[in-house]
Amino acid sequence: MRVTPRQRTEMIARIRARLATGLSLADACVSEVKGAESLKPATFMLWARRYGASATPPMRASSAYLKRPCLAVLGGDSISMTLGGVGTSFNAQIRTRLFAEFDPKRGMNLWYRSSSAIAQLSYDGRTQTEEVAEGLRSLREIRRAVEDFGDPQYGSGVDADDATRRARASFPWLPKRIRKHGDAGEPGGADRGDEVDDDDEDGFDDEPAG
Repeated sequence: MRVTPRQRTEMIARIRARLATGLSLADACVSEVKGAESLKPATFMLWARRYGASATPPMRASSAYLKRPCLAVLGGDSISMTLGGVGTSFNAQIRTRLFAEFDPKRGMNLWYRSSSAIAQLSYDGRTQTEEVAEGLRSLREIRRAVEDFGDPQYGSGVDADDATRRARASFPWLPKRIRKHGDAGEPGGADRGDEVDDDDEDGFDDEPAG
């Protein structure tokens, strides 16, 4: 069965609404039917990037670096550091990047990966991986995870706001935050003042309409 543009738009809206409640993308897609089967998460991700309101303007290399459909780089830097001990010190160029991988069932995993062409950075060799967080399902959770982690061992941490913007460009279906029952319209609380690009429309307003 062919899905019309209107049906596709309605399906995207329904799935995004479910994601804002904390449901995984895999579960959010189960009740949507395309043809004789449930909508595949991969199909929804393609739709969200191609047709979703928050996916426009198209993603640019300056805002995000999508390596694979579910893997993106949310920022990074390259620095020169002096390593080694007295009499054995040497300069090495080290590149550190913040990676984000989205899993339709488990959510978003974040980690820093540092690499060098000449320096031994860990027992694994010339690379080192530092896990930031796993199972994230909203832009707010990504922002907080990057902030709370701070700096990786090599170099400075990625700016949390910049990482959030890049995550939004790469994974446009992610809601700003996970809504809990009864929280709409409630002032204050732990999330007060912790907004994500309020001027950018993503289909989920933080303030009640009216």
